[in-house]
Amino acid sequence: GGMSTVYKAYQDSLGRFVAVKVMSSHRDPQFAARFKREARAIAALQHHNILPIFDYGEQGDLLYLVLQYVENGTTLADMLGKPMAPAVALRLTSHVLNALDYAHKRGVIHRDIKPGNILMPSPTWPMLADFGIAKLMNDNQSRLTLANQIIGTAAYMAPEQATGRPIDARTDLYAAGVVLYELVTGRVPFDADTPMAVLTKHVYEAPPPARALNPKITTSVEEALRRALEKDPNERFQTAAEMSAELTRVASLVDQEIRQAQSSLTGMFEAGLAAFQ
Repeated sequence: GGMSTVYKAYQDSLGRFVAVKVMSSHRDPQFAARFKREARAIAALQHHNILPIFDYGEQGDLLYLVLQYVENGTTLADMLGKPMAPAVALRLTSHVLNALDYAHKRGVIHRDIKPGNILMPSPTWPMLADFGIAKLMNDNQSRLTLANQIIGTAAYMAPEQATGRPIDARTDLYAAGVVLYELVTGRVPFDADTPMAVLTKHVYEAPPPARALNPKITTSVEEALRRALEKDPNERFQTAAEMSAELTRVASLVDQEIRQAQSSLTGMFEAGLAAFQ
C-alpha cells in the first residue's frame, strides 16, 4: 500500500513466522508520535476477531509493527465476486461488529473497514486487520492530524467521513453496512469513475435497493441494510453491539424461512408422490 510494506519474517526466539509491517520512510516527528500512540492502542486490543500485534518500534527513520502471520493470506475480498448466502454474510459481518464493539469500548475507531482489511483464517472466522489509520475517540488529535483530513477508502466511506466532519463509532458501522451490502448483492452500493464521484454519491444519493440486485434477499435483510446505510449517524444503529445483535436475529429469521421453504417443498413432493401412486 501507499503507507507501508509488509514482510513475512521468522521470529527465531519463538520459532514462528510473523508479519512485519514497515511504514514508509517518514522523518516527520508528528507522524512518528501518531504512529507510536496508535501502535500502543491496537497492541492493547486482544480479541479473537482482531489480528493481534506482537510488537512495534523504530529503527533509524523506519517505524514498524510486528503482527500475527496468517498462513493462507486470504481476505474477505477474495471471497467476493458473486452474492453470498445472506445468513452466512450476516454472521460474518456480525463477527466483525463484535470486534468493532470491543475496539470502540476501548476508544479506538478503525476508519477503514473494507473486505481487504478482513483476514479469513477460515471461511467462518474473520479477523479485522489494519488499524493503522485508527482514530482514538478519547484523544485530541488537533496537533497530530490535519484539519478536515479525509482518510479511508471511498467505496466504504460514511458521509460524515467523506465531508471531513467529526466521526465516531457509527462511522465504522456505516462501512460495515457497505461490506454487508457487497456480500449479499455482489457489488458495492456506489461506484463511479473517480473516488470523489463515489464520495459524492455516499453523501447525496440513496443506495440501490438490495433486493433489486438479489431477489433472494429478504425484507428483514434489506431493512437492516437500510438502517446501517442511513446518511445521518443518528438514524443508524448506535453501537456495534446493537447492530451485531440485529444481524444475528435476522440471520436466524433467514434460516427459519429456508427451513419452512424446504419443508413446504418436501410436503409438495410427498403429496405428488402419493397422488402418483
